[in-house]
Amino acid sequence: MFASYFTRRRLIAAGKAKTLRQIFPGSAGQPFPALAALIAQYGSGGAAPELLLLGDSVSERIANEDTDRRTLHQMMIDRVGSAQSCLAISHTAYQPAIYRDLMEVLARLPASPRVVMLPINPRAFSPQWHGSPLWALEQEHAAIRAWLADPGRPIPAIADVEAGEGFFDQFDRTRVRLQLSSLTRNGDLRAISLMPTDNPAEQKVRYRELFAWHYAYTFDESHPKLLALRDAITLIGRMNATALCYLTPINVEAGRDVHGRRFPDVAAALADQIARALAPALGTGGHRFVDFSAALGREFFFKNNLATEHLNARGRDKLAAAATALLIETRSRAQP
Repeated sequence: MFASYFTRRRLIAAGKAKTLRQIFPGSAGQPFPALAALIAQYGSGGAAPELLLLGDSVSERIANEDTDRRTLHQMMIDRVGSAQSCLAISHTAYQPAIYRDLMEVLARLPASPRVVMLPINPRAFSPQWHGSPLWALEQEHAAIRAWLADPGRPIPAIADVEAGEGFFDQFDRTRVRLQLSSLTRNGDLRAISLMPTDNPAEQKVRYRELFAWHYAYTFDESHPKLLALRDAITLIGRMNATALCYLTPINVEAGRDVHGRRFPDVAAALADQIARALAPALGTGGHRFVDFSAALGREFFFKNNLATEHLNARGRDKLAAAATALLIETRSRAQP
């Protein structure tokens, strides 16, 4: 029934992809902000923040309709009660591999936090995110590696990454295995993502494929980002700090709308797999893991049918309240 939709969307999107100007923003000429902030706060010899909050776009995005314009991290800092106690580092597409690299830097510095909050976005392990050249963070990784080799060298700026013609060719050819979709190539799924539709029937098909692409993938404990997350937790423990990890909320109710009961089951199984895969690293230093993946209803996301994790003001407030309570409790238990 929807074969014509897929065919049409692939053809239109294939043409659009050649002209669509996608840009992943850099640092606007400033030295790599995450690296610079970490060194300034923990390498200066002065009083260092006790709490380090890491995050991706979930920590930064604000819905157009929100009257409360605070980010998730700003809400958390307000609840902690002292901005001097916190350092928040976040950027779109940050994920466990960049967290691991930043923890390698932190381990070289004279001061360290008592608690490091590591949000784990379930989509970060998906074929939609992992392997995308737009979110590879190659410059960021290179800047960190260069600093680790020579801490005295200047920190470079991060240039914008522009996706021109052919940029996604290899990514689009990559085969995928999804539990809730018959599509087998990233390119077919990316084409669907590029072309929204106002037709309700086609819209349901589109969201069905996007939810599958984002969350119904086959999880493997050898995934590079999972290994990076384990390494990050281990590094945090070596600094006598505590890692507080939580799974980012996803829009389970919207996924159930397009996939039925299978989607909540798949999402719950994914959360359980991630938790079990992290258990050995978490258990070595009193670190903590909390699953918030199904904690919020559809009304707390930017849109009721949203297939990403971006939260409106009410959603950010609820997540900030829960996460900050855990953060304060973990800090009180952490080694001085």
